[in-house]
Amino acid sequence: MDRALAGGLPAVLFRDKDLPDIEAEPLLRALREATHARGALLYVAGRASLATAIGADGLHLPNSTPPPSTDRWFGPLSAAAHDVPGLERAARLGARFALLGPLFPTRSHPDTEPLGPAAFADLATGSPVPALAIGGITPANAGEALGAGAAGVACIDAILGADDPAEAVRAFLDVLDG
Repeated sequence: MDRALAGGLPAVLFRDKDLPDIEAEPLLRALREATHARGALLYVAGRASLATAIGADGLHLPNSTPPPSTDRWFGPLSAAAHDVPGLERAARLGARFALLGPLFPTRSHPDTEPLGPAAFADLATGSPVPALAIGGITPANAGEALGAGAAGVACIDAILGADDPAEAVRAFLDVLDG
């Protein structure tokens, strides 16, 4: 992760559903320190108390996660979305953005039918919140995601699986800033 942050990665989403909080907390504290040192944001998926404990910049709500009570989380939210109801849910929650997808086929959700650029564009155009594309995103297709109305992109493999994560981040930034 340090190499990706050194390349200019602007944000990290921690979304390990299986790691117990007692094990996740020290990892998240170290990640929080690393992201702050590089000026990057840190969002935690679905664990409001853990996000609060480590001082996360935001809380991401997967589809199945109910909104937290205001005494457990009071900061910025993002939400997962796959369709119009998901985008509407993100707006009702006051999410700053939605991770909309999967746009393309993805290893992390191999059984999920990708939206494809046309359906993504229809959803993103009518979205009440900015829609970031997720699912099979690479530097080679990030421009297509932007062309379909994405406000930005999110990925896993294209950075963490890269031989040089810093170079992968720079390749994304070239497309996004281009």
